Amino acid sequence: MDFNKIHMKRKQPQNENPLSKIEDARKFLEESLKRERFYSLIVKHIISVKQNGKFLEIGSGPCVLTKMLANEMEEGRITALDISEVMNKIAGEYIKENSVGDKIEIITGDTQDEILLNKLGKYDLIYSTFAMHHWQDANKIICELYKSLNPGGYLIIYDFIRVWWLYYLPLKCAFFPCLRSSFKIKEIKNILNVLNINHYIIQRKYFFFQGIEIKKCTVHNTGYSKLPA
Repeated sequence: MDFNKIHMKRKQPQNENPLSKIEDARKFLEESLKRERFYSLIVKHIISVKQNGKFLEIGSGPCVLTKMLANEMEEGRITALDISEVMNKIAGEYIKENSVGDKIEIITGDTQDEILLNKLGKYDLIYSTFAMHHWQDANKIICELYKSLNPGGYLIIYDFIRVWWLYYLPLKCAFFPCLRSSFKIKEIKNILNVLNINHYIIQRKYFFFQGIEIKKCTVHNTGYSKLPA
């Protein structure tokens, strides 16, 4: 019996309803505030690519990461996109309390809405954290986000990574379904190759996280390195 084929096959994410209760959104904010140390590493990564101008965050939630990034930006503006109106209400209160509302615009919408993405226009940097495992069609979404980049722009994605040893742990955590719907590095490489995206870096972060950095180069197939997973 092939363990990998049975247990390591990616589980297709289920259609989930956006958060609709204000108390659930507040609880999500509280949980997000506990992740500030991890978010600081993502902010450091985003700042390191030295982009200015228009940023787009996919699945911004309560805007904890958004606020942290806004505090580090000398110039530019962030569009925060999330599907939940209730979550965006909490996010609006949070960024106002932290005096970064002038740098952040919150929009309610679905990442899978191609028409919406086209209306939003072009960006110098697009980033997403812990949303990719929810995407029903990752190929299409990555393609649309890539198209939404200005030449020389970056797409940065952080998400879980599906690893075999988690299936042996005698634990039942709330994020296990997320892990089972996440991608292995090889699968992400396959997606990027299908989309003819060649300028990228994929790096494993800690035990079951990964960071994906994609650059939209003006010259195809040159000027950017692939690092081994």
